[in-house]
Amino acid sequence: MVGAMPVLLAAAAALFAPKGSKEERLDLFGWLALSASTVGAALIVLGGSRETAALGGPTLTGDLMILASLVTSLAWILLSKKLMQTHSPLVVTAYTILSGTAMLAVWVLGPQLLAPLTHAVVQPLPFAHVSLTAWVALAISGLFCTATTTLLWNWGIHHVPASRAGVS
Repeated sequence: MVGAMPVLLAAAAALFAPKGSKEERLDLFGWLALSASTVGAALIVLGGSRETAALGGPTLTGDLMILASLVTSLAWILLSKKLMQTHSPLVVTAYTILSGTAMLAVWVLGPQLLAPLTHAVVQPLPFAHVSLTAWVALAISGLFCTATTTLLWNWGIHHVPASRAGVS
């Protein structure tokens, strides 16, 4: 399914491109490259072993979660591309990281904050006993791995059509 992302990106970029815009349209070579990558991904999937879900194989729930992840990624890429028409890649990256952090904080801290109102019994926060070394490593990883790669990705799709970014 993840191997289909470049095709989804190219199709969505062409579909949602402004009227008359030729920038997001792929040429014949681009579509042939995407088709070849999709065939390759299909061959990998179809050549795998067939396990039952009880043994850790594929499930409908897992497949739907991957599909939702692909659609979310597609929306993020196209929205970032649209935002970078008026804002720099650095600004878009900063707001992307900040909004993701806010959503994660709500997800993790929400049950703790709502516990007095709902009278629910909640477990202690999962990071209550994490060492300072682990926090420093996490901060460095977040800054140099996540933030830097997101900035580089945004810089790339700012300079390259989104439909072509999935091909490369």
